[in-house]
Amino acid sequence: MNSWLKTLPSKLRYALLSNWGWKIASIMFAIILWSYVVYNDTRSTLPRYVTFRGSEIGVVGLTDLGNRFPALALLSDSNAIVDEVRVRVDVSRANYSRVSTDNVQVELDLSRVRQKGTQEVRLTAATTYGRVVEIIPPTVTIEVEESDRRNVPITVTRIGESKDYYYNTRSTNPLSITITGPASIVRQVNEARVIFDATDRTALTSRTELITLMDADENEVSHPHIVNSYSSATVVVEIYPKRNLMVDHDLAVIGTPAPGYHVASVTIRPDYIEIWGEEALISQIDKLFIEPINVEGETQIAPRQAKIQTLPGITYMSTEVLVEVEIVEDIRETTVYDIPLFPRGKQDDLRYALSNESVDVSVTGPYSAVSGLRPEQLIALIDVTGYGAGEYDIPVEVFVVESLDLPFDFQKEALEFEASPAKVKVVIS
Repeated sequence: MNSWLKTLPSKLRYALLSNWGWKIASIMFAIILWSYVVYNDTRSTLPRYVTFRGSEIGVVGLTDLGNRFPALALLSDSNAIVDEVRVRVDVSRANYSRVSTDNVQVELDLSRVRQKGTQEVRLTAATTYGRVVEIIPPTVTIEVEESDRRNVPITVTRIGESKDYYYNTRSTNPLSITITGPASIVRQVNEARVIFDATDRTALTSRTELITLMDADENEVSHPHIVNSYSSATVVVEIYPKRNLMVDHDLAVIGTPAPGYHVASVTIRPDYIEIWGEEALISQIDKLFIEPINVEGETQIAPRQAKIQTLPGITYMSTEVLVEVEIVEDIRETTVYDIPLFPRGKQDDLRYALSNESVDVSVTGPYSAVSGLRPEQLIALIDVTGYGAGEYDIPVEVFVVESLDLPFDFQKEALEFEASPAKVKVVIS
């Protein structure tokens, strides 16, 4: 037995050296064993560099800034403070391939910042797979200013509206938001806007939309360190079909003006009014009517407001219109007979023989003037001034005798006269 044991090493040596299969197996075993030893040696480390974009850097201590007295806020955009950051991590061979931006945290720590202005702040980094030994760059420059807080009203801007529908923002929840952040940014905010897209909407609609901060020049105000009390708002919009209807003129006036007067025109402003409501209601209406204007016994009437006759369930853009009623006098024609005819401009040494001693006069003019005219107020003349001996056809002119007391508001220019005959034969000798 002892002799067999003594010869075993030489037998194994011989087998390994003379058998190629055993030779290959021995080499493979040695490689695996060495790899295992190296992979599990935690004392042996390799440097690993991880590169971060600026937007991947976390920020801590913002709450601490806000709790300072006075409150502070980070004005610098933390996403753009630095283009990139390189972190060197000493990591074991076992964890070398595991280290990435997913498990290395780079942070900007603001907890020690206690005053406004330009600050130099160190970056920190940590990972569970190794030891951070270097950060490039180690610090960044930031701008800190006082914090401000404002209450901003929410406004709704509707888009996609159809001309065939009426839209009304019934409610917004919330009505306003509170924003907190760097004072210079907060003070730019003029409104918190919600965009409501009404495209293809035909009935009452409720939607929740994101809030966008806007300045007075209609530019969006965006900053990573502005904190909103709400990021969205619920908007309820009423949507109804609408129609543009004419206001009826024919029934806008009742009564009869004073004798000799009539309604010449009726003007209504506006003469079209939009209405909206349920389709079943507004589809039955073709025109709108007003409470009529009474012109009984009137000779003129001042413009006045009139109410639209409304129906329940329908909303009117306006419930009143301005009505102008034009009342004018009738034009009347009458004939005055046997108005004496006189020559004017006679010469003492001549004799005048007229073919007619009187004429009939047709008078046309406003009702009041024609009705109040008496025959004795008219005179018919022929002008013979400058005529010598001979026979002439001279036109007849008709005048109102102004010396008489006229019992009406008379304007000569308002009357037209036509004599019959229009000309008279005159023999001068």
